[in-house]
Amino acid sequence: MEFAQQMAYDGADILGFGEKKMIPLGAAWILARMHFRYVRTPLRDEDVTLKTWHKGAGPIFFRRDFEITGADGQTEMLGTSEWIIMDIKQRKMVRTSAVDASLVPATPQSEADALSEAAPKIVVPKGVEMVKIAEHKVLYTDIDINQHTNNTRYIAWAMDCLDEALTRDHDVSDVYINFNREAKPQEVVDLMYAEADGAFYVEGKVDGIQVFISKITFKQ
Repeated sequence: MEFAQQMAYDGADILGFGEKKMIPLGAAWILARMHFRYVRTPLRDEDVTLKTWHKGAGPIFFRRDFEITGADGQTEMLGTSEWIIMDIKQRKMVRTSAVDASLVPATPQSEADALSEAAPKIVVPKGVEMVKIAEHKVLYTDIDINQHTNNTRYIAWAMDCLDEALTRDHDVSDVYINFNREAKPQEVVDLMYAEADGAFYVEGKVDGIQVFISKITFKQ
């Protein structure tokens, strides 16, 4: 997640629509959804190659894909993400149709798809009850330059909510996450948990309002 985040910012800068261009305009890139699929788990100290490319604009989101390959050239991870541009002053989303194509091209940098489908909206199966399992107070080390919780922290919180034996003995297969609201310094995030149909759901709420929701599956 940390590598993908930095690559996204660097990739946008190279193409001329990164933070250096956006911040003076009063705008910022905000991550909305992600889906990562681990084909083979990267190992510690293993040499890998990371790739990312701009996938253009849809009706609401800008899409960016990712790939990690091992030293043998084989794919280890595939990922896709959905981004919005936020008006920093108003804290509101700018629709893709309102963004000048000369600033952010609507056409993709590459036609290749890391994953065939866009990162989906996560919906907990009907009848499944989320149960509070922990809470987390947003502190200094959680926040980023936009003064809200960095997206990488939510995945860490979600993984910490899972059973240790599960995370120790099984490789992750897929990680899905939706970012739906800012979590700001000093806010307390209630972490809700449920298991259904072989997937593990972790949701964060502040005062009953959903901040994020994740769905994690593991290989057998």
